[in-house]
Amino acid sequence: YTETGSVFSGCNRTRVGGDSNSTAKASSWKPSGNYTYKALSANDAKNYCNAYSGVQSNNGNVSYLRFSNKGVPSAGFYTRADGSSPQPVETEPTEPAQPPVTFTEGAAFRIKNVNSGLYMQVENAKAENGTNVNQWGSDGTELHNIWHLYSAGDGYYNIVSHLGDGKTYALDIAGKKTADGTNAIIYNMSGGENQKFMLTKNDDGSYKIRTKITGGNSCIEVESAYTNSGANIQQWTVNGVNCQDWILEPVETVVTTEVTTTVTTTTTTTTTTTTITTTAETTPEPTDDPSSDPPYIHDLIPGDINVDWKLDITDLVTLQKYLTKQIPYSYDIDIADMNGDNIVNIFDFVILKRVIITGNY
Repeated sequence: YTETGSVFSGCNRTRVGGDSNSTAKASSWKPSGNYTYKALSANDAKNYCNAYSGVQSNNGNVSYLRFSNKGVPSAGFYTRADGSSPQPVETEPTEPAQPPVTFTEGAAFRIKNVNSGLYMQVENAKAENGTNVNQWGSDGTELHNIWHLYSAGDGYYNIVSHLGDGKTYALDIAGKKTADGTNAIIYNMSGGENQKFMLTKNDDGSYKIRTKITGGNSCIEVESAYTNSGANIQQWTVNGVNCQDWILEPVETVVTTEVTTTVTTTTTTTTTTTTITTTAETTPEPTDDPSSDPPYIHDLIPGDINVDWKLDITDLVTLQKYLTKQIPYSYDIDIADMNGDNIVNIFDFVILKRVIITGNY
């Protein structure tokens, strides 16, 4: 187009040999087609830009230099963006995605934390809904730190405690919550998403135990990377810290030792007859009456559950079976109150085991 006589207005530019309001030179350029235009003075152009640049409150104010009229649609878009349909934003994953690992159905493991070296266990060996899950040491004889893996489909597994029948109490993200810090417990198998976990392998051979309730974005970890026995197990966003890494130690055979009582017989002969009689050696039941013929219970050795006047593995196995609810309560179990707190629990089991191993109280 041809334009002459326009001047700079409010311009901060100063030419060498001229002033800030120099007159524009003439131009003879003309568009060949598909253009409409309106020449603006320098002052009008400034006002135009101030009015129509930036965000507008309605599409009637939207104006582009290539449009002859305000609000003209472009490239098939007939309305301006109003913020009601945000565009997806691609984000980089926190770490490269790893394929899930498959396991033999029902395979048994002790699950050890890489950071602490302690094992994921059911607190106090309590086979009940809502029982907390924490970490503790192991000498390889405990049953409440053994877990079975059962396929839940799509690469996910139910992680089921060996307590009870080994199929009832599953590792569970409490309340089906997705938040960081949500507690891990055991609960009856329900088929819920909060009981499904995908195990992905790390470069060092350990695993992350990812929670399906978060779409695999969070995993099972030891709270605050604590290394002490009793530290809590919880859910947290995958972040690369090794308190989120676990070693699966296979338990090839889960052995439940049965306590057997051996009855010996003696042969008694008399000088008056040739009759041979046999008698079985039996141990009278303890009572709480010090004047009775059976042994007075308070004279018994603490931990001597089978009342054979010695402490050995049969007493320990009996107590273990009671604590894991494999046998019901009986009067003799009270003898296993090793610390005298009138409660028979896992602490008594630990003391009894130590006494049997060392021979010292």
